Amino acid sequence: MLRSILMLIALLCLNGCAHHPVDCAMCGSLGALHDDCLPGTAGYQERDNRERPINDLIALEAASVQERVQSGQISKAQGELEIAEYKHQLSEEWAQREASNRASAAAALMAINNAQRRPPPPATYQIPAPAKPLTTDCQHYLNQNHCTSY
Repeated sequence: MLRSILMLIALLCLNGCAHHPVDCAMCGSLGALHDDCLPGTAGYQERDNRERPINDLIALEAASVQERVQSGQISKAQGELEIAEYKHQLSEEWAQREASNRASAAAALMAINNAQRRPPPPATYQIPAPAKPLTTDCQHYLNQNHCTSY
C-alpha cells in the first residue's frame, strides 16, 4: 500500500515538472535559467527581468538606425546589419557579465563554506595547581603506631 502511494506521488511530481523544470519554479536558484520556462513561472519572470535592459537598449539602437535609414544616411540593409552587430555585441557582453557574476558568487560560496569548515581552535588546558604536600605526624604508643596526615 505504501509503495503504491509513493509511486502515485512520484508520478504526480513528474507530471507537474514535465513542462515546468524545477529551475523555472525555483527562480533560477539552482543556477540555470531555461528558455522554455512557461509564462507565470518564477524562472520566466527572472529571465524577463534579466533580458529587459538588453531588449530596451536594442530597441533604442533600432530606433536610431531607423531614423538614419529614413533620412537616407544609410541603406536599409546596412541598418539591419548594424542592428544585428549591436545585438551580437550586447549578447557577448551580457554573457561575459553573467559568467563573471557566477564566478564571483561561486567564490563567495566557497569562502563561506571554507570558513564554516575551519577547524575549531585547539583547546586550552590549565595545569592544576600543585597539591599541598602531606604532612604526616606519627606517634608510637604501646607498640602501636598512630599516624595522622594533614
